[in-house]
Amino acid sequence: MEDVIRINPQAEPADFHEKVRRKGAAFLSGITPAEDVPIAGFAKHDYWKMALPDLHAAYSGICAYLGIHLEWAQGGVTVDHFRPKSKYPDLAYEWSNFRLAAMRINSRKGNYENVLDPFEIQNGWFQIEFVTGSIIPDPDLDAATIEKVQRTIDRLKLDEPNLRKMRTRRYNQFMEGVITHECLQQEFPFIFLELKRQGLL
Repeated sequence: MEDVIRINPQAEPADFHEKVRRKGAAFLSGITPAEDVPIAGFAKHDYWKMALPDLHAAYSGICAYLGIHLEWAQGGVTVDHFRPKSKYPDLAYEWSNFRLAAMRINSRKGNYENVLDPFEIQNGWFQIEFVTGSIIPDPDLDAATIEKVQRTIDRLKLDEPNLRKMRTRRYNQFMEGVITHECLQQEFPFIFLELKRQGLL
């Protein structure tokens, strides 16, 4: 794990096959790969939830899309299927298709496929304007990539007022010494790396 911009895939847990994949395969055995599975069908076979503690641990609790730590005790920690399970049932129980995500972000993403994969995007593509807390695409990117970054921001509502306020609040707390360097790096790695990139640390 590095940050909200680039997430390094972590190894599948040793017991994942038995806990998740094998049970999922049994459920999917009567479904053709081209057939969309109704959400109701998956509701009774959500074996991926068995992998959530391992997913949270593997990615240090960092939401793949927000770049902030999700506290397990507070709830709202979910498994996002990067390729939607209803469209890609064969990937519904595959560790490589899982992204750790805050519940609200996961809900916004839904079955849409116009969101950039945290495993593939590059550091610096998403940038923070700390005066406003706004998140923007790197203006030096080519037009096609800027469009993809902006589409991701829009789909997940990463530039909504509450998230802007969160970023400016954490920035101000760090500058005032309320939040330590180490805390910022562990709890808000996207903000930390943007401060570092902008020479503000």
